[in-house]
Amino acid sequence: MIGISRGVLAGVVAVLLVAVSLAAATGSGATTRPNAATTLRSALALTPRTALPGEDVYASFRGSSLPRGTTLRSVKINWGDGTRPVVLHKLAASPKHRYAYAGHYTVRATVTDSKGKSATSSRAEKVVVQDVYWDLFWAGSSDYQLEYSKLPLTAKSTDTSISGSLDNGLRCTSGMAVDEKHRLWVISYPSGCSAPSPAEIQVFSLPLNPSSTPVFTLTLPGAGDVDNLTFDRKGNAWVEDAYNKQVYEFPAPFTDNTTLVPSLTLSLPNMTPSGLALDSKGDLFVSNVTSKSTRSIAMYRAPFSEVSVPTFLKGLIAPGGLTFDTHGDLYASSNPSNGKGAAIVRYNAAALKPGAKPSVVDKAGLKGIPYEANFAWDASGNLYVADCGSVANVRAYPLATRSFTSKLSPSVTHRDAAFNTSECAWGLAIG
Repeated sequence: MIGISRGVLAGVVAVLLVAVSLAAATGSGATTRPNAATTLRSALALTPRTALPGEDVYASFRGSSLPRGTTLRSVKINWGDGTRPVVLHKLAASPKHRYAYAGHYTVRATVTDSKGKSATSSRAEKVVVQDVYWDLFWAGSSDYQLEYSKLPLTAKSTDTSISGSLDNGLRCTSGMAVDEKHRLWVISYPSGCSAPSPAEIQVFSLPLNPSSTPVFTLTLPGAGDVDNLTFDRKGNAWVEDAYNKQVYEFPAPFTDNTTLVPSLTLSLPNMTPSGLALDSKGDLFVSNVTSKSTRSIAMYRAPFSEVSVPTFLKGLIAPGGLTFDTHGDLYASSNPSNGKGAAIVRYNAAALKPGAKPSVVDKAGLKGIPYEANFAWDASGNLYVADCGSVANVRAYPLATRSFTSKLSPSVTHRDAAFNTSECAWGLAIG
């Protein structure tokens, strides 16, 4: 599941026998230092480096330079997909493009100076097709057990709904995740939604369609209230159980119908788990839905044992899902029962220490009484949220092209007829 886009700064270095000089070009002309000798250079950066069909890809020529005494004639960008090249007349320009199809493309930028000399640079752009999946927490019917839509998601995206059946085993669906083999795992309760109940995990090959059936079913031991799951870097599955206040590790591989046996059981003292996530070092983070600002997120440092004792991050009310970006920053939520002060938050990687409060608190654009049950990342680095609150929806935050700040509103809030019929969005996955 994927991060926040960062700027790319490049310099132009000319090495001489007795001196080194640096110059950067901006606008339509070049700026140089006295006695500096600069060379013609084309620089190109693309954001995001992996995109979805129909998503904006931005180009930057920052770092390009012109020789002293010349001006810019043109900068031409060829997007590599057969569309007409774009000719611009400012190095400060930031053109954008949308690819129609998945594939690997070579983008080229050619800078031409006033004397007719040119320099060309190139960058690779990958375009992938992804779907976003969510389930609708709905105990009264087999309808709307799971829905999905093509990315990029919009407010008016067309959704495909899947009802529960004996063939697909979907009932009272809960958390979900996509594993390293590109399979969708969906927690389901075949005996009903009241906790404690026996739970199963239905594992589907992707892409999904309305007639898909599981490639195999994993039966969880005992009875409980299993809401969320995730995977570590070895492919082991981690599952939280809110009823029994435990987290289980189930060892890979997973290849056939079986009853899972945990290799590790962590008992969670004085808390009720909801979301869980592992960082790149293998440390485990578990949100505490009963938190009233202290003991908000339990941190277990690897290696674990059944007697491991967590430390805690604080500052959240009833946090739900958890996720890490590629920089090691942790995203979570605060969900007061009256909705006042509800927020998406980020703990910066360097701040993940006992007693730490969120580094960034973003309340912008939240409505009603939200409960952020789960997070997921698309291939570009945009963050998606499943809201199981009073105004149930799936939202997207444009972190592929914008920084996460205290004033960043979601770029998309998606609701369909199923949200009006069912209770809320809970599980969320992208693949």
